[in-house]
Amino acid sequence: MLRLVNILCVSLIIIALHAEAQTPLALSFSVGHQQGSSDDWSTGNFERLEGFTIRRVELLGNRFIRDEVLHRAANLREGNFFTVRALRRGLKQLNSLGVFEKVTEQNVKWQADNNLREVDFVISVTEKPRRK
Repeated sequence: MLRLVNILCVSLIIIALHAEAQTPLALSFSVGHQQGSSDDWSTGNFERLEGFTIRRVELLGNRFIRDEVLHRAANLREGNFFTVRALRRGLKQLNSLGVFEKVTEQNVKWQADNNLREVDFVISVTEKPRRK
């Protein structure tokens, strides 16, 4: 319980600092620990995730583009098996929308549960400035 209170306090401080600086904010944390999972988010080494079930896909950084549009373009469907090919196709499709700074594999973080063979993804995007 104390850990949760500490996480919430730190989160509120971070939110306040980002609001004051008017910078984009992306928070992601987990409370608790499942056997066989890691609290750390990783990038790269996607090959080791081949065949894992996609449990969750979260897209961060979009303000004007609807979530449904991004999820369709990202090509990673919750409940499907993960493939590196699908990930790369999704990144290519996100870039082809032309509304984001280049989205690469470095923008993709993952967290896997090895016992359940499930994986969560967070894809961070940065929208290009809108034309007036």
